[in-house]
Amino acid sequence: MRDLILNTILILLFIGGFKTFSYSQVPYKKTVDFHLKRYDYGSISKKDLHGKVVLIIVTASWDLDFNNDLNKVKELQRLFSSKDVEFMYIVGDLPERWKTFAANKGLKGEFYYIPSMSKGCKDCFLSSHFDETEITSYYILSKDGSLLGDHLPSPAKNEGIEKLLAGASVLKIN
Repeated sequence: MRDLILNTILILLFIGGFKTFSYSQVPYKKTVDFHLKRYDYGSISKKDLHGKVVLIIVTASWDLDFNNDLNKVKELQRLFSSKDVEFMYIVGDLPERWKTFAANKGLKGEFYYIPSMSKGCKDCFLSSHFDETEITSYYILSKDGSLLGDHLPSPAKNEGIEKLLAGASVLKIN
């Protein structure tokens, strides 16, 4: 009987300790790692962005959702250009088509290939980096390299991205 009581106490302590551990994790903070090739030359990885807030937009010039979001994206560029927020476009488009589109629409930022379109890319599935399932998608990378949120809503339909950018740009690095 004593062994049964002792084993029951040990099991309850184990379960209680496990519950404490599982609830102590921070929700909505996911770390990602990536290596992307630029449209012009060179490449970038997550470590190159340490200390910066980055709005990552996975898109293409032909995507209707992105074209509907253009005015809001340009407004975000205007609002956050002086607050050290970088705009990174990960593009599934031909370089010439995207460059012409971006210039005509007044988009500012850095342009990178969707990894599956980049020759010689290792680990070339965007889903392994960002849980990417569709174009157009939005993500925010915080100063410490954490991904804020998970597949954020369109900035034209929701103010969530603007609020996250404002908050992330004033936070200090851990």
